[in-house]
Amino acid sequence: MAEKIRHHQSAPTEVSLGANETYFVRFADGDYDYGLLTACSEKYEELTRDGHNVSNVILSPGGLSGYVSSWLIRHT
Repeated sequence: MAEKIRHHQSAPTEVSLGANETYFVRFADGDYDYGLLTACSEKYEELTRDGHNVSNVILSPGGLSGYVSSWLIRHT
C-alpha cells in the first residue's frame, strides 16, 4: 500500500488519515490508493462502479478506543 504511494508519479491532491492505519489518497492524475474499513471501502467501490464522481473520502481520527468511528464520502 504505502509502496504504491511512495512510487506514484503524480502528486497527491487529497490525503485523509484515520485510526488503525486507515487512509485514502487521491492523485492529480485521478488514480487513488486506500486502506479503508470494509463498509467504507464497499461504499466507495459501489459509488465509483455506479458512475459517481467521488470528490472526498473523509476519515475520523477515532476516539479513545482508537477505532475509526465514522467516515464520509462526498460525491456527485
